[in-house]
Amino acid sequence: METIKAIPRNNEVSYSHPPHPDHEHYDRELQRMELELARMEQVHVCKPRCCLVYDKHGQLVCKRRAPFKLSEDDFVTETGACGPKHLHGYVNAWVTSILINARCNNDGKFLTNGGDMKNITFYVTSYAAKKQGKNHNISAIMANGYTYHLDHPKPEYVDSVRDQQRLLLFRLVHCINREQELAAPMVMSYLMGWGDVYRSHTYSPIYWSSFLSALFTTFPELLQTPPWYVLLHDNQTSLIKACHRDQPPMDLPPPGETENSDAQVDGRVPEEVSALIGTL
Repeated sequence: METIKAIPRNNEVSYSHPPHPDHEHYDRELQRMELELARMEQVHVCKPRCCLVYDKHGQLVCKRRAPFKLSEDDFVTETGACGPKHLHGYVNAWVTSILINARCNNDGKFLTNGGDMKNITFYVTSYAAKKQGKNHNISAIMANGYTYHLDHPKPEYVDSVRDQQRLLLFRLVHCINREQELAAPMVMSYLMGWGDVYRSHTYSPIYWSSFLSALFTTFPELLQTPPWYVLLHDNQTSLIKACHRDQPPMDLPPPGETENSDAQVDGRVPEEVSALIGTL
């Protein structure tokens, strides 16, 4: 820790511009700024009522789990544990590009398809979409809006009960709306007339019977596999019947000859078909 404290502090480094890429000594200036920023932003100092809390044994411990585990290089173990390079127990790991360009404290963590990924996805989505909390005070807000409505009548609406009630509802909605956080994407969607749903793609229905037809046309060898059982779904009667591939059910037309072009086929298929479906 003494070697880190020996590095001079530059309180103005967070407010300075990053080195210009055309600078003659760009690489050296970049390393200098990274060192100064790491000294100012990434050194963890445990303080009471900040990160030091009492555990169940009555001992003061750091809720940030400092000192951190040390590692001479980035690592991934056979059990799936992973971590960044860490040479000092009280220095947070950082992402160089974020530290240089944003000039703020940051940390990097490798996320896979696990609980951490799920949690960060929900957090970012809720933050961007401005998830509304429980409105425990909504009745008080509406009461204030009603009081304002009584104190600020509209003389021109005296003869019209309908206009008075419309004005009351309008004011109550604005009282509630004023206390809410509105997501910028939602506001822009309404202003631009894009509706309640944003889609990045245009989707088209794909019918199973058409897929099988194209599949057997491309891979005729699949027809030589042992017979397999399928399910025929007739949209007109909403019946689902199990049948042998070579023996269609008595009350449904054979595949390819059905009058309903939207008839769907599904069920057990050979491994070759299952493997191809899995790649879609």
